[in-house]
Amino acid sequence: KVVSLIQDKPQFLVFSATMPKSLRIFINKYLSGVDEIIIEEKSLTKDAIEHVMIPCKARAKEEVLLELLETITPYMAIIFANTKEKVDHLSTFLANNNYKVAKIHGDLDERERRQILKRIHDLKYQYIVASDIAARGIDIEGVSHVISIGFPKNNLEFYTHRAGRAGRNNLT
Repeated sequence: KVVSLIQDKPQFLVFSATMPKSLRIFINKYLSGVDEIIIEEKSLTKDAIEHVMIPCKARAKEEVLLELLETITPYMAIIFANTKEKVDHLSTFLANNNYKVAKIHGDLDERERRQILKRIHDLKYQYIVASDIAARGIDIEGVSHVISIGFPKNNLEFYTHRAGRAGRNNLT
């Protein structure tokens, strides 16, 4: 509807770190003469990011998380979980273990999300438990560590987005 109201020949530019197939189909359906520029990276994540996997049994993940947080003492860590329910559970678990923790997931309304992001920016929280909604589009300055509790189930591309929350501005 909006595009039909634009006169002359508008130019549309779409930028994305990743381009899901559904978005490609949408763009090709409504726009003609689409040129795609792909900038290939040497690796999926920056070389400054070190990836470590800690194998553990599913029931032991929370205890391993506590040990890890005591060991690494991050400046700021985002802990990713695969579901909103897991985000709620982990944030409660960490709070019960005396960690000051924020949570971000898709059920928060815009006002709540803005308030939480402001408190994070003001360094009120050292730990953030988040669903994959935070892996895309939310830029939190100062993240030193990203912890994934399990791999994203439906889309491994989210792992790249999760890891990309750290290692910004030439930090490791």
